[in-house]
Amino acid sequence: MSGAPVLELARVTRGYGATRAVDAVDLRVGAAESVALVGRSGSGKTTIARLVVGLEPPDSGVVRLRGVDLVSTRRTARRSLLARVGLIAQDPYASLSPSMRIIDIVAEPLRIAGVGATEARERATRALIAVDLGDPSLHGRTADELSGGECQRVGLARAVVTEPDLVVADEPTSMLDAPRQREFLAILGAIRARRPLALLLVTHDLALAMGTCDRVVTLEAGRVVEDGPTDAVLAMPQAPATRALWAPPERVRPCRGPRPAWPETADAGSRTGVRTFGRGPRHRMGADSVQEVPDGDPIHRSGRGCHRGIRRCRGSRACRQGRTGALGGGPGRVGTGHARGRVGRRA
Repeated sequence: MSGAPVLELARVTRGYGATRAVDAVDLRVGAAESVALVGRSGSGKTTIARLVVGLEPPDSGVVRLRGVDLVSTRRTARRSLLARVGLIAQDPYASLSPSMRIIDIVAEPLRIAGVGATEARERATRALIAVDLGDPSLHGRTADELSGGECQRVGLARAVVTEPDLVVADEPTSMLDAPRQREFLAILGAIRARRPLALLLVTHDLALAMGTCDRVVTLEAGRVVEDGPTDAVLAMPQAPATRALWAPPERVRPCRGPRPAWPETADAGSRTGVRTFGRGPRHRMGADSVQEVPDGDPIHRSGRGCHRGIRRCRGSRACRQGRTGALGGGPGRVGTGHARGRVGRRA
C-alpha cells in the first residue's frame, strides 16, 4: 500500500431487512493507490461504494476518510470531508440532471462547497477541458444532447472538479462501447498522472482491473474473500469467486429441440369447429386454416396474417392459402385478403 490510508473500513456491516449486503468488511485504500473491488452481481460492491461516499450509513463498524470517522462527525465537518471524495456513477444519463446545463452540473459540487459563482465556473471549465470537452458550444447543452461517452466524461469532470483525494467509480465503463471505454480510461489515467488521486474501482471485469488498478479485492456474499496485488491475484487466484470471474464465459448454444406448441382450446359452442389460440383477445379463424408443420407445431399458414394482429379476420380463402396482404393500419384492422367479422363472433 502506498502512503497513509485515504479510506479505511473497519468491520463494516450493512443490511437490508434479513439480507446482509456487507458483512464485517475491512478495506484500506492508500494515497494515490488504485484498488479494484470485484465480485459478481449482488456481492455488495455498490453498497460499499454508497457507504464510502456517505449516501448510506453503516449498521456497525467504522468508515474513516483521512483518519476521520465519517459517521460520528458533525454535519458541517462531514460535508467538508465528503467534498474530498468524488463519485462516478454507472449510468451516465441517470446521474446527470436533464434540466441543467453541462457547465452548471460540473460546477455544482463547488457551489455546494461554498465557492463563488465566477470561480466555480472557471474551475468547471478547466475540468471539462481536462476530459476533452473543451468546446464551449458543449457547455451550454443538457445531458440528453450528448452521447453516452460524453455524458460519462461529464461525470468524471464533476467527480474531480473539487480536486478530491479519492474517486469512487461504480462500473464507469459498463455502458460504453470498447473505443469509448479506452478513451475514458486514458483520460482517467492522465488525470491521475497529473496529481495524486486514489481510486476505488467497482467492477466485475478483471481485465479492466488488470489494466487500471494496483490491488484487487474480491467480494462474495458481502465478505472479502481475497485481497492482494493485481498481478499476483490474477496470475494465481485463490478464491473460487475470483476464479469464476476470470474464467471465460460459457458459450450459449441455440436450442435445437422441437418448437413449443401454442396453447389451444376448442370452442365447443361453434358449429364449424373454430379454435381459439393464446390467452389474449379472442382470435377466431376457421379450423382448416391451421396447418401442421413437420415438427408438429400448429401454426397459421400465412406468416404475416391473422395471428400477427388481424383480430377481425375469420379465415378467408386467401388467408388460408397464404395470399394475405399487408397489415392494414395496425392491430384490429383488416388487411387485403382477410374476411371481416367481429372478434369472438360465432360462425
